[in-house]
Amino acid sequence: MTSTRPWASIAYNSQQLVELSTVISFGASLTTLCLTSMTKTTKIGKCCQLSSAIAIASTIAATHYTVMAAVSFPPQKAKIVQLYSTADTRGSFTFSIAIAVGIATLVILALARLAYAVARRLRTQVATAEALRQSEQRFRSLVQNSSDLIAVLDINATFRYVSPSVEKILGYTPTQLIDRKAFDWIHPEDIDKVYAAFASAIANPGANMAIEYRVRHAQGNWIYLETIGRNLLDDATIKGVVANSRNITKRKQAEEALRQVEQNYRSIFENAVEGIFQTTPDGGYLTVNPMLARIYGYDSPAELIATIIDIKQQLYVDPNRRFQFRNLLQEQDAVWGFESQVYRKDGSIIWISESARALRDETGQLLGYEGTVVDITQRKQAETELHKRDTLLQGVAAAMNHLLTNSDYSTAINKALDALGAVTGVDRVYIYEQHCHPESGEIGVSMRYEWTRRLEEAERGRAEIKSQKSKVKSQNEERENGRTGENLHNGSPTPPFPHSPTPPL
Repeated sequence: MTSTRPWASIAYNSQQLVELSTVISFGASLTTLCLTSMTKTTKIGKCCQLSSAIAIASTIAATHYTVMAAVSFPPQKAKIVQLYSTADTRGSFTFSIAIAVGIATLVILALARLAYAVARRLRTQVATAEALRQSEQRFRSLVQNSSDLIAVLDINATFRYVSPSVEKILGYTPTQLIDRKAFDWIHPEDIDKVYAAFASAIANPGANMAIEYRVRHAQGNWIYLETIGRNLLDDATIKGVVANSRNITKRKQAEEALRQVEQNYRSIFENAVEGIFQTTPDGGYLTVNPMLARIYGYDSPAELIATIIDIKQQLYVDPNRRFQFRNLLQEQDAVWGFESQVYRKDGSIIWISESARALRDETGQLLGYEGTVVDITQRKQAETELHKRDTLLQGVAAAMNHLLTNSDYSTAINKALDALGAVTGVDRVYIYEQHCHPESGEIGVSMRYEWTRRLEEAERGRAEIKSQKSKVKSQNEERENGRTGENLHNGSPTPPFPHSPTPPL
């Protein structure tokens, strides 16, 4: 009789195939269990995962075939091991074997899944433990070999942990500091601010505090420490205040040395006997010292800086001197002894001597000028007086030479007057003769010689009108004194002495 079920095409007498399928199912399940327990994250592990997937598929297929084949064989006589006494029980026995195989396969698969999950969890725990171990080892290595001093203090500022670097920094061993209060080594002048910083850290968990203070070294000297602390009392793994300290003694010494240098420079700048300045290229003052303000007649450097915003127009008597000053600095980057006349605050004029250099950045761009100023007004006045004296002596020498070498008395006197008039800078030179009046006998004077500066020369020192008025006044005086004859100017000789005396002055 032909079966109408889909699997009816399976041969009824394929009991060997059923037995083979059963073996394959058990074998594949056991293989899956072993492979899943060996799965790792390496290339071999990935291959094992792939093999596990194939084995699971084979197991399912073999189990399916076994079950289907078992339920497809009707009860009939077959050459198998006789487990029961009647032939009617053989079909049910085969069916029971199929069901047992399916259940065993499912159990094995479940165990394989469970084993995989357990193995994965164990691997995760092992990896986590290994990472934690490495992290602790790395942290321990960093702490043990750090150049900074790392310490953990409790709420009473007692050392609970001190890194080995304390011996290098402070000269103490960690055991010498453990269970000792940190304040025992603080400088007396710094203990109050350190205590305040520690109290602030206790009151603000998780906040950072930074402070610089002095600590006594094992050798007895004091060193500077910079400490950054953090309150981790609430952290179960720390339960303390972590303090990271470093030795800043050299930095503090350098800062003190720099402060001394700055103080010395400030003292030199403030008390210098020369004016010191820094200006912009456009002619505005950036910095001046008190002496420069005094030279220019201002009450303070601030007043000078605020008042003079254009040096060329407000300071120099001759604005072109500023252009010459800048051109020299542009060509040479420095200038020495640049002399100019400048205005003081009250409008008076003084002489100054400047020495300056150009300020440039790394690219060569001009930033400004800096230099010194000296008031040389007295020196210039002395030079002028000395020049006048030398010129006058030269004129006197020339006049004496004319008087001694020229046989013509009148010509010699006029040349001597010409030499004296030129060097003295006056407009007129007269020679009067004193005598007695022939009739009255009274003392009188008469002008015998006169020298007058040429008009074009006189205009250099005096206005033309003043010069003309002076000449008119002189001629009127001469007429009033009764002088006769025509006076010749510009170094010409005067007429001979008159026969009639001049009225007394």
